[in-house]
Amino acid sequence: MRRLLFALGFVVGCEEEAPPPPPPPVVVEKADTGEAPEQEEADEPAKPDRTPAQAAHDLLIAGKYQEAATAAAALEDAALGARLQRVAALAGAPAPADASAVFKAQLDLKNGKPQAAFDALFPALGDGVGDEAVVVAQAVAAGAVVPEEASLSRPVAAMVKWISSADSRGARAHASQAALITGLAADRLRAEKAVAWGDAAAINSANEALASSSDPQAKLQGLLGQLDGHQSGSLKGLTKDAVLGLAKEAHAIAQVEGTAEQTVRAMTHAVNAHKQANQFAEALAVALTQHDTAVASGIDASAPLLAAANASVLIGQPAKAIEYADSAKKLATDEASAAHQEAAWTAGLAAWQLGRTDALEAAAAACRGPQKDALKALVAIGRSDLETARLQFPPSGLPGEAAAQVYGVAAATDAANAGKWHDRAIQGADASGIDALKVTTRLAKESW
Repeated sequence: MRRLLFALGFVVGCEEEAPPPPPPPVVVEKADTGEAPEQEEADEPAKPDRTPAQAAHDLLIAGKYQEAATAAAALEDAALGARLQRVAALAGAPAPADASAVFKAQLDLKNGKPQAAFDALFPALGDGVGDEAVVVAQAVAAGAVVPEEASLSRPVAAMVKWISSADSRGARAHASQAALITGLAADRLRAEKAVAWGDAAAINSANEALASSSDPQAKLQGLLGQLDGHQSGSLKGLTKDAVLGLAKEAHAIAQVEGTAEQTVRAMTHAVNAHKQANQFAEALAVALTQHDTAVASGIDASAPLLAAANASVLIGQPAKAIEYADSAKKLATDEASAAHQEAAWTAGLAAWQLGRTDALEAAAAACRGPQKDALKALVAIGRSDLETARLQFPPSGLPGEAAAQVYGVAAATDAANAGKWHDRAIQGADASGIDALKVTTRLAKESW
């Protein structure tokens, strides 16, 4: 029965090899100060080697904005350095010396100084309908006072009313004139307002515009928005290949200049997209890349460890899956947390693949709900107690991928209801979107 879980790893293992392990980190010796050497913590992962650009990005992710701005200013890639400096400035670091008037005005807006933003841009605005017009409209909407002898152009005046509208319905009366204002700042503002108004069509339109931007950070915002929309079902019509392309691009940009939150979101989307394309080795590589970023920047590394553990189970590398899952559990110390529970579940599946009943029993003890029942049933099988296993398997409550992984085993313990268990496994595989699981669950039923 254990080969029902091994089957998927075998299929994938025949397609492509897992990526090689990362090279060992370069050890840099500390200067001899005469003091006693510090005792290193055994469980603390070694910091990965980083390029100057990666190091600057790591500082940004870590929230060390002043240090990040300084490091970014020294980069050979001046364009990337400027973008990282702008992100750091928006988070609290000083504005770059060569910052544009528009960016400085945007900082004034962010810092609650709409009049300063207005005064900096309005005198030279004229009939402009670019980024300056957007910031001026935002400033007026936020309370900036227009001089009595001056007046706003029709597009800017309409944009002020559009921004101030309570919902998308109220904004429609001003939309055509406001639409005359274009550019990156306008695209970002439209995305922000669409989300605030809960207008799904406007959100999709704004994300499409941002995803087409030449600015990598705007593109990343749009790509993640499109992927979120696909996941929630609000964006229709994307094929698996299209989703994979969006996810790979988002992950690549996020690893260079995304925020901490964006790197995790991009990783999650990329891992899921690779899994649904049966590219489990690539899913593992994505997770390990994010793990390097998390370790280097000092942010929580549990999410990439969990993704790596999951991908390792699908590849058929249960020993590595246990290693990653155990590391994730050490970070997610709250036993009731979703991360701790996912780690325990994945470690349990891996222990089952390896035939380690004691480790499987420990994982079952750590799990809760239907996952606990499922692992306890596998423990019973490991102890040749098929009757207990038959009664222990939960008939519902397991998410798609988990259902696909264990309900076929349940069928082998319950001949009278085997067809129903196989059907549940197939339904779980279909819900997971993973083609390899769809194949193995259907083959299991045909072999029954």
